[in-house]
Amino acid sequence: MQKSTEADIQAVTVCISVKARRGREKDLEGWLQGVGQAASQFAGHQGLTVLQPSGKASADYVYIFRFDTYTHLKQWEDSQERRQWVERLGDLTEGKARKQILTGLEYWFTLPGAASTPPPPRYKMVIVTLLAIYPLSTLLPPLLLPFLGFLPPLLRGLPISIVLVLLMTYAVMPIMTRLFAYWLFPSMRKAAH
Repeated sequence: MQKSTEADIQAVTVCISVKARRGREKDLEGWLQGVGQAASQFAGHQGLTVLQPSGKASADYVYIFRFDTYTHLKQWEDSQERRQWVERLGDLTEGKARKQILTGLEYWFTLPGAASTPPPPRYKMVIVTLLAIYPLSTLLPPLLLPFLGFLPPLLRGLPISIVLVLLMTYAVMPIMTRLFAYWLFPSMRKAAH
């Protein structure tokens, strides 16, 4: 029996940030759709999310690939098909693409426009996550339970968990990451001076 490594157990997220060449935005969006379809044919692919530029805040397109294991990600990254897609990207973008590979909690701790920033130490991620999740896990059940009385007791926790995860991923953690950015990412503080 083959021994599993940590890389084979953990899901992996890859964030790549690119700036569209002026006038080539639609071509880049077509490229993103095509590369997503190509990657979806590989084992372990769990989806692609594309974040388009948000006005003045960032001119970057961010595309986020998810794979179930690092081994499966590596198969995609080492493939001839991916190399061909990357070659096509050159004419569509300005500057160099910035890439960051994330596992576990690191997904919650990314700053928009800073895809190349290394993740913070795990103990800092744990502290900020606890600061976010404790109030939510304390406040959500009393707010939601009156609406869930029709469910059997064992199932009442499921909608609460779904709301908790959605709030953490899309609302609370982006705010917490920005709020604690100077503590989480000391290299940013040094770069600002």
